[in-house]
Amino acid sequence: MLFEAQWIHRPAGAPLPRAEGEAAGLEWSEVADAEELAAWEAAFDGGESAGGDRRFRPALLRDGIVFLAGRAGGRIAAGAVASTGGGVVGVSNLFGAAWAGVLGAARDRWPELDVVGYEHGEDLEAAVRCGFAPIGPLRVRLFAQ
Repeated sequence: MLFEAQWIHRPAGAPLPRAEGEAAGLEWSEVADAEELAAWEAAFDGGESAGGDRRFRPALLRDGIVFLAGRAGGRIAAGAVASTGGGVVGVSNLFGAAWAGVLGAARDRWPELDVVGYEHGEDLEAAVRCGFAPIGPLRVRLFAQ
C-alpha cells in the first residue's frame, strides 16, 4: 500500500473560498511553454528537481493537461494540474496551499464543470474547508512485476 486517501467532489457553481495568507496575493495563469513548465516543476519539488530529470514532460502541455501556476512577483509559489474528462475537472499535484486560487482558475476556464480529486490527512481537511465533500475511499498500491 502506497497510501490511502478519499475521493473528493465539489459542485460547479459552489461559492469560491477566500484565499488566505500568502495564497491571497497570488496571480493565477496557465503554464504556457516548456520553460514555464520547468519553473512550475521546480516549485512543485521545492527547488529540488534535477535539471535533466523531468517528471512532467513538455508534451503534456499539448495533451490537454493544464498546469496552473499561482505567482507572486513573477515567481511560481503555488500550483496544480487540471484535466477534464467524464464531465468533470480533475485536480491533482496541488502545492502551496492553493485550493482557493486553483478553484478560481478552474471556474474561469470550466465554469460548468464539477471539480474532483483525492486527498488525505491535512490536505483532505483543507479541501473540505474549501467546499469539497469526501465521496469514497481510494487505495493506491504498488505491485511488483
